[in-house]
Amino acid sequence: MSYFTENPLPVYAILAVVAVVLLIAFWRTQRTKYLGFVGMVAALALIVGLIDHFVETDREIVARRTKELVRAADLGNFDEFASYVSKDFYVSPLTRDGYLFMAKGYINPPDNRRFVMWNLEVNDSEKAPKREFNSLFSAKATGSFRGYEEQPVRIELAWKKDADAQWRVRSFRLLNPVNDSELPLPK
Repeated sequence: MSYFTENPLPVYAILAVVAVVLLIAFWRTQRTKYLGFVGMVAALALIVGLIDHFVETDREIVARRTKELVRAADLGNFDEFASYVSKDFYVSPLTRDGYLFMAKGYINPPDNRRFVMWNLEVNDSEKAPKREFNSLFSAKATGSFRGYEEQPVRIELAWKKDADAQWRVRSFRLLNPVNDSELPLPK
């Protein structure tokens, strides 16, 4: 079901081919039963569209939560930002508490600081035995960020589903946008 809702284009293509074949059959034979079959194909296409629209896959949830996390950081909402960080979070040498302590200085910024993101990609994690995702996006901070201001970076967030079935960040990396080499965390 996940593949079907992630990429329904092949299903639409097959339904379109079937509809065209049925229309050609109707045109050649003038039998109205073929028009009824075309109606059934259209109903199937509508059902596929509704499923695609209303079923949110894990990948779509991670993309949405990535945007929400960046929005919380941009708005200075530290509590909401912290809710996206897993209890199992670890980025050497920081545990969750150490990371959130460091992040608080950036997340509760003066009014002149902003976070902007673009080019969001969500991919299956290659290292994870369970279903985990990495979201990778470009970002830029404006204002005073101890050396990172006005420099675009790539940010990779590793997401996992916690025990409460919510997707949360378990680690992250700052990357050079030119060559994707890892950058040190700001101090």
